[in-house]
Amino acid sequence: MSIDSRLFVERDNLLNDISSESIPKDRALVNGKVVPQLEAPLKKPTVRPNFTFNKKEGLNSLYKAGAILWLLFCQRYHSLRFGNTYYTIKESMKMYRKRLNSLSNDPGCLDYLSLIDHRYMKEKHWIYADYIATITSLPLLYKVCNSQKILTAILAKTSFANNVKLLDNLNDEIHDPSQALDSLKNWLSAHTRGEYSHQELNLDDVTRAENSAFEMGTWVFNDVNSCRVKDSQMYGSYLKDAIKIVDGQINSIKHKKDRKGRLPSLREYIVKVSEKSIGDLWIDIDLCLFENGVGGLDNHQERALESLKFGNSLIFKSCLFYDDVQDIYEDLSTKSINSSIILAIEKGIISYNDVKDESAQELVKKLKENGILMDIVRLADLFFITGIEKLYEIEDSLEEFLDREGLVQSYRLLRMFLIRKILNMNRDYESLKLFLSSLGDLEKIKRAIPDDIMALKRYLMQ
Repeated sequence: MSIDSRLFVERDNLLNDISSESIPKDRALVNGKVVPQLEAPLKKPTVRPNFTFNKKEGLNSLYKAGAILWLLFCQRYHSLRFGNTYYTIKESMKMYRKRLNSLSNDPGCLDYLSLIDHRYMKEKHWIYADYIATITSLPLLYKVCNSQKILTAILAKTSFANNVKLLDNLNDEIHDPSQALDSLKNWLSAHTRGEYSHQELNLDDVTRAENSAFEMGTWVFNDVNSCRVKDSQMYGSYLKDAIKIVDGQINSIKHKKDRKGRLPSLREYIVKVSEKSIGDLWIDIDLCLFENGVGGLDNHQERALESLKFGNSLIFKSCLFYDDVQDIYEDLSTKSINSSIILAIEKGIISYNDVKDESAQELVKKLKENGILMDIVRLADLFFITGIEKLYEIEDSLEEFLDREGLVQSYRLLRMFLIRKILNMNRDYESLKLFLSSLGDLEKIKRAIPDDIMALKRYLMQ
């Protein structure tokens, strides 16, 4: 079944599930499906009420100083020399801000400042994405691409991460499941065809915000498409992985709104739901530029890049589990799928009824007291360490191009970046040790993974 067909079927199933429970006043049952009544069209909510925020949240002097210190720390790696890396980050941020400001030229899109004011996105998210995009692109591309091509990769990765975050916010906080599935179809078209269904009349702010996310998706497509070689293997992977992300999102939406109260098993979460991770498509962008830079790939290079990609995929999937720990309160309030809850149910710590009936504070207290949150951190570490090990197994055919140690160093920062949120949440010594362990011997992280979590490694390799 094609991804378009599956999106249609899943949307149909979700609407039928809703119809079996209740029919809201502003909807009617037509041919067994719930549809909006013409005289009372469905309205999407806009801004979350009673919420104040700091527009510069996460961009204070401490963060900026830390970012500069990390670049100085990476000076010893050939691909991450301070001067070039700092210039590339500044240039890419300037160029990407210009792209964001161009959204105001399209009446169908919500402009950048309005996206921030409505809290549909945060400025810090694209700035973080640009920084991480830069330090992960340079070790792969610094020997095979000129500065303009490297900037193309960074801008595409920043656009990709930013539009995924924006659409996730809309789907989690505002959209119902059928609307979320509809948005995924447009998202996929934007990233694989450079176009999307674009209505310009009588749009509310939520729909215009959606269009902004899709427009960013067309930027990704245009950047990648402009650099692909004839019969590109890496571009084919890019297209497949865009579909895989949507497939993972479908699984996540399905489980979130399962009317029978069934959650996926931890195995299902690892094997299926984690496919919504952005890691594969993130590195596909780099690899399309890499393929362009070397003028095509031989068989040895293709195999080596597959190993590199698999390692990167595991590392980025670890992000989902680190985030599950940090986002536990929010996920409980929005009834989003979270691996901590799944593991706690499987271990008999809580029941599904507890999830429905108890407060978030009571549930999180149980998770902490029984070591569930730390188990999920160790599961994330298992993904991370296994991914790093795969990077060290890469064939020598990439040795002349790849700064492997520089790339590993960039992934260490990614782990620190994610665990900082856990440190901010707990503010205790154990969380500080977790945070600082990214700088030390990675074998110590591996040895800290308990046997029952280590046994899950077989699912990572599927």
